[in-house]
Amino acid sequence: MQRKRQWFKIVESIADSEKCESVNDDNMTLYEVFTENHKEMGKAAKISMKETTISCTVVGALIITTMFAAAFTFLGGNDEDTGLPTFLTKKVVGNMEGEDGRDKVERR
Repeated sequence: MQRKRQWFKIVESIADSEKCESVNDDNMTLYEVFTENHKEMGKAAKISMKETTISCTVVGALIITTMFAAAFTFLGGNDEDTGLPTFLTKKVVGNMEGEDGRDKVERR
């Protein structure tokens, strides 16, 4: 629909303004003929845009739900006995490089 409208605007800019404003045998101008011929296409485009909007809303809601869950999930999980996050009771100090040259994490 958008390309047809763009095409119509190009034709309208090229054509004489006198011809654009003149009427045909059905007493319709150039714009009225275009609108009448593309009425069904306009309705279909409106329905398509509504369906696209609904789909994007659903996808956005799923993404927000996942981000919300990820924001409140603690790294390391929960302790099975207490139900508290694992790293809440244990302090973790990380060294960039251990004595043997490998990365390691010390627990205190």
